[in-house]
Amino acid sequence: MFFPIGDEESRPGSTATVVLAFIAFNVLAFVAELQGGLDRTTLRYGGVPYLLTHDLDGSWYTAFTSMFMHGSWMHLFGNMLFMWIFADNIEDLLGESGFLIFYVACGLCALAAHVALDPNSKIPVVGASGAISGVLGAYIAMFPHNSIRNFYWVYFFVGVTNLPAWLYLGIWFLMQLLMARVDATGGGVAFGAHVGGFVAGVVLIQVFPKRAEALHHYRWRTGR
Repeated sequence: MFFPIGDEESRPGSTATVVLAFIAFNVLAFVAELQGGLDRTTLRYGGVPYLLTHDLDGSWYTAFTSMFMHGSWMHLFGNMLFMWIFADNIEDLLGESGFLIFYVACGLCALAAHVALDPNSKIPVVGASGAISGVLGAYIAMFPHNSIRNFYWVYFFVGVTNLPAWLYLGIWFLMQLLMARVDATGGGVAFGAHVGGFVAGVVLIQVFPKRAEALHHYRWRTGR
């Protein structure tokens, strides 16, 4: 077992308002899913590649609703953990409105990649992982030398270790790319969406306008 538990502190005085709102909204959306029945809400609001390519007029809204839905508490927890750790720096760079647009754009690109791999699939896809993959792509592009704290548990060995973001996220991306090549659906995991979202994040973060004070702060810290 090996997963991130934190990174370097973001700029003093910055508050990840949109990140916190997204986390709260995802939790509330999942509670609503449970109330309405997971299978029923997934079929209604999940992104189905076949419908998105054959009946876009009647299913376009699922491109947005699907990125705020989850299939289980563990699915939700994993995505929100990554959101909490990595997204605050990106929101600080882009500002609230910029980050909101960036996040949704990455989510749409991730879904597009998933649909492109199998446009006739009738299996609905849900989850914030595509959009969050975009956040990870932006993070490795802007903060490659940030230290990521990771908890590990291998047999009798338990502890915390630090890895540079370029190494941790680079390995993460290579694993997603490998799994996408082996099996795009990954036994229920949309690895193709992860790859598409990550690449979109790397590209989009280059062109999105950034806060001058935040950019100056991070460049000063990293010597970039």
